[in-house]
Amino acid sequence: MAFRANIKSNFKMASAIKTIVFLAGFLSLSSSYGHAATDVWNPAPAEDDVIFSLPCEQKIVFRRIVTQELGEDHSDILDDRRIRLGSSDRQKAYIDYLRTGFIAGHFAIDRKRFFLLGKYETTAAQYKSLASAPECRIDARDEDMPASRLSWYDAVDFSRKLTSHLLSNQKTELQNITGTTKVHARLPTEIEWEFAARGGLAVSAADFQGLRAPMTGDIKGYVWFNDPQSARGELQPIGLLNPNPLGLYDVYGNVAEMMLEPFTLNKAGRSHGLAGGLILKGGSFQSNANYITSAGREEDSFFDETTGEEKRRRNAGFRIALVGVALPTSDDVDQLANEWNAASQSTLPASDDPMALIANMRETNSDLTLAREL
Repeated sequence: MAFRANIKSNFKMASAIKTIVFLAGFLSLSSSYGHAATDVWNPAPAEDDVIFSLPCEQKIVFRRIVTQELGEDHSDILDDRRIRLGSSDRQKAYIDYLRTGFIAGHFAIDRKRFFLLGKYETTAAQYKSLASAPECRIDARDEDMPASRLSWYDAVDFSRKLTSHLLSNQKTELQNITGTTKVHARLPTEIEWEFAARGGLAVSAADFQGLRAPMTGDIKGYVWFNDPQSARGELQPIGLLNPNPLGLYDVYGNVAEMMLEPFTLNKAGRSHGLAGGLILKGGSFQSNANYITSAGREEDSFFDETTGEEKRRRNAGFRIALVGVALPTSDDVDQLANEWNAASQSTLPASDDPMALIANMRETNSDLTLAREL
């Protein structure tokens, strides 16, 4: 009897241990896939996340996108970083061929110049928290799904409301994080988005010029795209896949992301002068994986020509940037003028051979028209 009781007791203990192990594994898996009810707005938290509160018990998360590491005494207002954008593929050269761009962060703290960019694509719950407050008409499905079926004007209106909310309710936090209260939310520019999507200063120069930011293993671990083993033709929750090197999620795929400025064609290595519709970057859950790249860009109309209504697409959304103003305070105007005058002066030694300099410019310049003229 004692032997049987022992076996029975051991069996119960083993079953209990199996149950505990299973539950621990399930909870760990659930946490890693961002299903914890308390942090649906940030399914993959990191120590250096920048978080602001929204109405309706929502929050929005940003990442610092560092553009320059400043020296101890280096604080030039006109300092910026030259970067190469676009793709060398000539098949769609008129859309996204190589071109030169420049970027600089709006804020400078701890000898780093940076701007803030949404860690995730803006969710339906975050959008509705400002659009429907104080009623808070938010469904459970809105919590972790990217906001879609919104027009470019809807996205701009969200940025307007977010700016007002932050300045009215979290000015101290803005001051502590950015060093100023001259902050506003807006859609990112194409240069800001592409710099961040490629990995910014977190990757090597060679990796920065790759088709996409560096990925370990299969693309399915990073991108929601049109495939039976990926998005399966459906919009997916934020933050389930791996981030890019700057800790940004879903920059490729899921919803195509709207940019601030209008679309322009590429004219032999520079932007063409005709400003068109809106720019969509990053591809979507309906895109083929081969077409989802850092350089890839799509143009769409602001309005639906058949209905006359603002254009709203199931596969288009946005993420928000927090930035500042370009002009410095009145105290820095003299410094700005001095920097401009210094930058406008030639820095070439008189002994340099002008013909050799022109030849070098011709070989290294991506603007094909300029190269021919040189």
